Amino acid sequence: LRIAYLYLVMKDSTASMVICIVISFLVFVSPARSRARQQVPPAIFMFGDGALDVGNNNYLESRMWRDPIRANHSYYGIDFLNSEAMGRFSNGYNIADFIAMAMGFEMSPPAYLSPSPIKDFTGVNYASEGLHRSQLCFRRSWNLEHHCRFITHDSCPLKLMITMLFMLGAWASNTLYLASPLEVTIHLLEQVDNFANTTVQLMSELGKHELRKLLSKSLFVVSIGTIDLLRIFTFVSYGRESKEDGHADVQILIATYEVAITAMYNMGARKFGIINIPPIGCTPGGMQMFHPRPGGCDESLNKFATEFNNGLEPLMARLTSKFDGLRYSIADFYGFSNATFMNPSAAGMYIKALSIHWA
Repeated sequence: LRIAYLYLVMKDSTASMVICIVISFLVFVSPARSRARQQVPPAIFMFGDGALDVGNNNYLESRMWRDPIRANHSYYGIDFLNSEAMGRFSNGYNIADFIAMAMGFEMSPPAYLSPSPIKDFTGVNYASEGLHRSQLCFRRSWNLEHHCRFITHDSCPLKLMITMLFMLGAWASNTLYLASPLEVTIHLLEQVDNFANTTVQLMSELGKHELRKLLSKSLFVVSIGTIDLLRIFTFVSYGRESKEDGHADVQILIATYEVAITAMYNMGARKFGIINIPPIGCTPGGMQMFHPRPGGCDESLNKFATEFNNGLEPLMARLTSKFDGLRYSIADFYGFSNATFMNPSAAGMYIKALSIHWA
């Protein structure tokens, strides 16, 4: 279903969809006096989930009994070079590629975990399909405050205890909710840790002054939250947590954004391109998983996406007033997707045929 959705959205309407995102980014990447001759940023650094992942999950090892979600088989990449699956959760190029190409690059910068040698440095893609909140949250069923600490699971001193609790059934009893240490993905805050490793390597090659110059002129693209919101909505829908807890979890996800962007800024990032969450209640998965009915969107699920999106603008505005030199643009993926669903032909989309094949 995921492949089919991306195919419909990106096949012939890719240009219009990506132009919407890229125009938002070009406004602040290129100074006003030079917009006629677009300035290409020296590098792009991508952080996010499966929409931007270009292969990191392919290199993740299994943890305990769980495997990472990998895009290394058919029909992923069916329209890519040689019809080869390249780790992108798409039929061909994904959003990360199109953004990079519109900025003047050949495609997305390589995946952070890729072992292939880099000839000309154009940035790094840290994105990974999966959940992106890595924290331990003790639930209200323990009669404690709804308290969460942001942690990176590989460096968490409670890792063993968390794993044991998970295995003993804490998940099932709803006393413990976490983006678990068994979740095989690279959480957003881990991606930031990986960026820190990159800056150390670049420092040794470029020196402090040149590195600061490179990072200040580069574009940092961030897009997370889709899978997290689906998980939150699932818990609320099936009574695993209350609506109030669900809304609190959305705020935790926004707070994760704040921690990540603050950390990147402190390491030298200045220009941020944020992609908000699309109407996930209108995706095939969103429509079929919760309230299956022909042709209808799940508006309850869309409300979670709207709540998250509405929190991004004040967050970024606050960070801009707090940090000198921070600039940002938010690409309204939600609004553009809604407009496309309402009038597909205006975006060059049409349904030629629909066929379902079961393996």
